[in-house]
Amino acid sequence: MQGDYREINERSKNLFSWYPFKAGSSILLICDNTSSLIDYFRQVSEDVTVYGIDEKGLERIDRQFDYIIVYGGLEYAKHMMADQESPYLAFLKQLKRLIAPTETAAVFIATDNRIGLKYFAGAPESYTQNYFLGIRDYEDTDEIRTFTKGELKDMLSKVFLGPFGFLYPYPDYRYPSEIFDSVTVNTMGYGRPYKNMLSRRFELFNETKAAKVLSDEQIMGTLANSFLIQIDYSDEIYEYIKYSDDRKDRFRIYTAIIKEKGKRKVVKAAYAPAAIDHIGQILDNADAFSYEDMRMLPAKRIDEKSIEYEYLYGDNLNAIIKASLQDADKIREIIDEFYNRLKGHSSLQGYSCADFEEVFGTATLAEDKAMCMKPANIDLIFDNIYPKDGMYEIIDGEWIFDLAVPTGFILWRSINEIYDKILSLNQVIDKNELLKSYDISAEDVRIFESWNRYFTEEYVGANSITGDEADSDLLSLNDIRITTDKGPKIAAHLNYDKLSERVVKYVDIEAKRGNIYKADYDTFEPDKISNISFYPAVPRFYDSRILKTEGIESITPIGASKDEQGFDCFGARNGGYSITLKENARHITIEYELVFTEQKKLDEYAELYNRLESKTNELEGIYNSRSWKLITKLGRVVKWRRRKD
Repeated sequence: MQGDYREINERSKNLFSWYPFKAGSSILLICDNTSSLIDYFRQVSEDVTVYGIDEKGLERIDRQFDYIIVYGGLEYAKHMMADQESPYLAFLKQLKRLIAPTETAAVFIATDNRIGLKYFAGAPESYTQNYFLGIRDYEDTDEIRTFTKGELKDMLSKVFLGPFGFLYPYPDYRYPSEIFDSVTVNTMGYGRPYKNMLSRRFELFNETKAAKVLSDEQIMGTLANSFLIQIDYSDEIYEYIKYSDDRKDRFRIYTAIIKEKGKRKVVKAAYAPAAIDHIGQILDNADAFSYEDMRMLPAKRIDEKSIEYEYLYGDNLNAIIKASLQDADKIREIIDEFYNRLKGHSSLQGYSCADFEEVFGTATLAEDKAMCMKPANIDLIFDNIYPKDGMYEIIDGEWIFDLAVPTGFILWRSINEIYDKILSLNQVIDKNELLKSYDISAEDVRIFESWNRYFTEEYVGANSITGDEADSDLLSLNDIRITTDKGPKIAAHLNYDKLSERVVKYVDIEAKRGNIYKADYDTFEPDKISNISFYPAVPRFYDSRILKTEGIESITPIGASKDEQGFDCFGARNGGYSITLKENARHITIEYELVFTEQKKLDEYAELYNRLESKTNELEGIYNSRSWKLITKLGRVVKWRRRKD
């Protein structure tokens, strides 16, 4: 199924809505003539010239523009500049000719990365729907082409003498929810899970986990899904932009980190007119939540729809905890201190009321009263807290309510968030045990999850942009290998006593898939048989794991130990199981997985042989030494003296 292009159109303007285009400016927009950006830019300026990617004759345009926007057009340069020997360079040279020679002019080029992470993970090439086409350097076609970051930098440097920079829209330039620069692409969480809105694809691996590794290695920019190239002389550098646009209109905002003349600032602005009041509330929240040991970072108003914060440098509590993963005691001290500060501003009171239910729903705790904070900042996650000289400086005061909210809920949100972000933290301190230590029970967690879900989905309206998601086929190469590379044919034995006779039933079976086998036996007379045993593969060395049975009450390994994967490990050939049948069972089925250990046993024998040979060599060395010969002679002398005496 194809993705829903309504959502793509809704979000395509995110690529440029952050940029301060000058009023009354002229814009050249090179794009698909169906692009929703045409309507957007006609709202930005009355002077917009649209040039379709299927047109020819760019060189005939005889005027210059304040801004040039290339939206997926570079890929089609070979068509637009068909008469040129180097069409892509020729296209860039036309852009240089057409941009006005002013300090405020800017060129933007939105394009895919032919070695983007999503293409390695199983997404088809955007223009041809072929897989791995860009990665294979377009060996099957030369009509449409995208480029790597290195290739683009090389071409741009041959044409533009002025500065150019790379931004990284995520998940894609067509419907970005975040935009990173070359620093934040490795530090601000590029690679969050996203809806696939473009076309059916495979999922060969978890992109989010892969992006984390690439970011840690400082190479995420090279493998980003797409680029937005910015060519201008602006003093303002946008380092990171986050759109909170999947909400109800009154809460839709965006956040930007901007560096101007070496100094950073944070701007929050209304994404929709209905969110202007919400921006005003965020501004007021700084005064509403302020104590002697923690306070909101103050903001100042820029204009009706936007406010500005100072950028806080240094480590937040999340970063400090992440750097302390080898020291569980230090992490407990950090969380304990945080909890104690919350308690210090809490009191026992009732919380359930109509205003509370509007935000969090109707679920209630077991007790009518709880330790609560009022006003309550429910977004006191560790990412938002910067310890400074004994004070907690808190950023992002978006969700502060003049309500009594249980302190345990605020603490639970903070703990839940950091365990989601630092997956290895659970290996240092068990999350459930940590929650218990703060008297947060499993029932409390159930209620807190209900509140959090209601707040997110019903009150804020997260995921309120509802489009049809394109199909993603989970495809495991390991599963393919297991399916196509079946294990060897084996003989499975079922032995039992029938009256005074020992019966052995042989079944020759092939693997269903990989090393998974299924043995079937029937024509039983259950009231006449006893001492039933089953041998999965005769005569072999193996470890086995029972997956499923039918007609069997119990099946117990004979003389085996369990490994971490649940396999029964038999020390000798032909390990078996003792079976108890269900009443009146006349047919049994045993499905099981085998790991053949002949090679393992041979390796063990080889290791024993090597150790024995080593000891033998040591003994031979001792026997041939001068010391041993002297000891031998001395022994002979002692024996001779004893006989003589």
